[in-house]
Amino acid sequence: MSTSETCKTPGVDNLCFSTVPRVTRTKTDALKLLNDLTKKLKYDTNLSQGAINQAIQRKGIDNLNTRKKYRRYLKSLKGKQYIKLCKEQYRVILKDPLKYISRLRSFAIKHNIKLKFKQIKFLKLLKITLLIQFFEYGYLRLIINSGL
Repeated sequence: MSTSETCKTPGVDNLCFSTVPRVTRTKTDALKLLNDLTKKLKYDTNLSQGAINQAIQRKGIDNLNTRKKYRRYLKSLKGKQYIKLCKEQYRVILKDPLKYISRLRSFAIKHNIKLKFKQIKFLKLLKITLLIQFFEYGYLRLIINSGL
């Protein structure tokens, strides 16, 4: 799977298309569309609060479950920076969800167009090299079976 942000389509070379959110007209529709994201942001900020030292002393680091390990990560320096970004993003979403979705949509469209042009450029080069190889060896026709 690709690890690019905002991308949910699998990619072999870490390049993948972004999902384009639909256009919304009202604030409530926008909040419904962003419901999963807001739940994730709330979960992370709530999980970062509180102490984890007692569980580590009792069980040891190796025997912690994934939730406790994630909570321990949120207590680290990178985790605190992530929580700060989560809180900021949550405020932006609640302040103007329509603007947030429109920016997300424009970013996804630009990213997808850029990726399509990269693929077209690559396919043109591939097509030219294949044609040169076919003419070198004197092939007249190429038949590819689809396996049906």
